Amino acid sequence: MATLLSTLQLSCFALVAFVAVIVLRASFRQPKGNVPPGPKPLPIIGNFFDLPSAGQAEFQHWLKHKDAYGPVSSISVMGTTLIIFHDKDVAHAYNEKYRKHRKMVHQEIGTKGLSAGFHPIQEKESLHFILETFQQPDAILHHLKTLAAAIVLNVTYGYNIDRSQPDPLVELIDHAMENLSKAFVPLYWAVGHLPNWFPGMSYRKTAQKWKAINEAAAQLPYDFVKRQMARRAHSASYVSNLLESSMAKSASGEVSLAAEDEEAIKWTAVSLYAAGSDSTVAIIHSVLCALVIFPEVVKRAQEEIDRVVGTNRLPSLTSTASSRKRGDGIPYLIPKGSYLLPSLWWFLNDPNEYPEPRIFKPERYMEPLNNPDPSELAFGYGRRSCAGRFFADASVYIAVVQLLAAFDVRKAKYSQGRGIPVTLEAIPGMVNRPAPFEFKVEPRSQRQIDLLHRILSEQKPEVSHASLLRLSEV
Repeated sequence: MATLLSTLQLSCFALVAFVAVIVLRASFRQPKGNVPPGPKPLPIIGNFFDLPSAGQAEFQHWLKHKDAYGPVSSISVMGTTLIIFHDKDVAHAYNEKYRKHRKMVHQEIGTKGLSAGFHPIQEKESLHFILETFQQPDAILHHLKTLAAAIVLNVTYGYNIDRSQPDPLVELIDHAMENLSKAFVPLYWAVGHLPNWFPGMSYRKTAQKWKAINEAAAQLPYDFVKRQMARRAHSASYVSNLLESSMAKSASGEVSLAAEDEEAIKWTAVSLYAAGSDSTVAIIHSVLCALVIFPEVVKRAQEEIDRVVGTNRLPSLTSTASSRKRGDGIPYLIPKGSYLLPSLWWFLNDPNEYPEPRIFKPERYMEPLNNPDPSELAFGYGRRSCAGRFFADASVYIAVVQLLAAFDVRKAKYSQGRGIPVTLEAIPGMVNRPAPFEFKVEPRSQRQIDLLHRILSEQKPEVSHASLLRLSEV
């Protein structure tokens, strides 16, 4: 009993001591000075209960801060500050320094000219998407995920996915991206300094598992490219291009690569998948939702495609002109180490900039309406803007325009024949995507059916690279 009591006393003492340390640390790290306004924090935990609730889209939660606290607001959780911007001019002012990783991405795909070099891959994979949708229209969202993965892996690593069964590299990287999506939610790890034994701190073990998965997702395809290059069997890709330009040859003929360059190439390659795959799926899924809600836009778009391209072939990236797409200096102290969260949703739905923002009006960016170009905001700001914006724009555009050329997109119907209502509702996560909704995709007419049958008959089998992965080393 004495031993038991002693253990309990020790445990209680340790807990009291730990809480005291937390109080001291939180008080020392509590933002001081003229920080942006926000809800009043509680002792120790700060604004923990002011974080978004489970299942709520983050942008909808933070939007309430705009009306309650103004265009710039803040919260603090255990000494970590989050600054929320609902003013795009102020958000432009807070940019991090240019980094080597972004420079690498920019030199490979960062201009329209460089991005155009990958158009053949984007057109080829978009055609696969159209033909798969033609054969299995009810599985269009699965085909959409395959499209995004196939484009990014081909461009990044020169890797052809396995279409006959789940591809092992796609599954591995998707697993890593799922972890990344959770970890990138603002203040997800706000309690990162709590010990493992503290209630709810099992996340540390989770983080260790995630790290192993992330390492494998970066290393496996990188090693694939190096082996292909050694055999001179590689295709031009982001990784192979950077390796060829970064490798140094010694007098003896040996090839070497600086460790920091190798790490940068490896991890920027993974970042391309993170930035390009999930967002491509989310954008096209959102476009599908908008097309179902606004059928008159489908009709006008199809008329324009038929006028420019005709009906005897599918559009290409050179045969059509891309349209705009829309994601439908304040003297505050920004404490060091703060997270900065610009509210892109509000910037792109501000009725002062975009009248009737919830109405799908592609013509709003043309004469005489001339609404601001949303791509200046949707892809980030200044030096922090997305280096792959032109590549991403082309991937989305060719898939959507070919889909509209071949198919009608409409509401699904109840058994009585009445259309099932559809609304655009967002679900939470790092990438803003629509909640599930019912819809139908069907060939526009017999003319399109004949065209797709002809294109299907002309396809040649592709060889997957899945068997060349060394999965046993993961």
